Amino acid sequence: MWRSQIQAAECLRVIYDSLGEGEKSDVCVRFLANHKKSEGENKALTSKLEDLFKTYTSQKQEKQAEAERKIAEKRVMNTVIPIAIAVALTIFCVLIWRNRRQLKFQQKEADRALGEAEQEHEKELLHGRHITTRDTSFKHEAIALKEEDYKQLKEAVERHYAGFDNALLSRCPSLRHSDLALCHLHLMGLGEGEIAALRRRTYSGIKKQNESLQEKLGVKEDIASYIMRVIEGLCGTQNGTQTNGVIDDDLDAWIERQIKDNPKITTEELAEKSHKGVRTIKRHISMTRHIRYVGSGYSGHWEVIR
Repeated sequence: MWRSQIQAAECLRVIYDSLGEGEKSDVCVRFLANHKKSEGENKALTSKLEDLFKTYTSQKQEKQAEAERKIAEKRVMNTVIPIAIAVALTIFCVLIWRNRRQLKFQQKEADRALGEAEQEHEKELLHGRHITTRDTSFKHEAIALKEEDYKQLKEAVERHYAGFDNALLSRCPSLRHSDLALCHLHLMGLGEGEIAALRRRTYSGIKKQNESLQEKLGVKEDIASYIMRVIEGLCGTQNGTQTNGVIDDDLDAWIERQIKDNPKITTEELAEKSHKGVRTIKRHISMTRHIRYVGSGYSGHWEVIR
């Protein structure tokens, strides 16, 4: 529409110029001038609008990209953080398990070493009186014992610990000669494997005989420990030894008196006062049901329940 009007105005201006009508020609010129001015303004406005639209589009794209980037980061964090926490917890649990296992192993080794040291100490406390293979004419090197060897061993036991067999028979009169011989071998400090080799028996056979002997004697502790307890009693009775008012046969009553006088006393102190081993003291306390330890460690104390 505007193009046809401009063309018409151009034609009219030419015609009016040729006819000499200046006023009408000027009207056409003014119309054309206004149109060009308006057209220039429209172009400038259009250019400005285009620039604004480009800026808006660019900002919108940047915001959209920023939002997508944040969403992607959030997804990554939601995935990575739980995995990192799980890995850290796994490592922590593994370290705790390893530390506990190592501590358990170290405790076991320490208990084993302490037990061996206490056993040696208990043997030394028996006034230097021990039966060894030097008291007999045989050696236990997978050689079966003969009847005369058992007789020599029995004589050695009677020399060192008079009344040992009678003490066992008084508890169980039905003990056989083989049961007493087994006790004599335990008295030498031999293990079940060594005894099995000396008697040409299987390990399981000796173990069953030990269990049968426990039932006959009516004891819950192992035979070797029970025999050591019997020997301790015999040594105290034969020698009439007394330390700080304690005799082996009255050890339980002595322990109870010491605990009443000093509830914070330790088993090590009791062992030192009584000239006994720590394991012996602990064994007697465990067999005395009316004595118990309340608390833990050095903060605890003994109680005598009546």
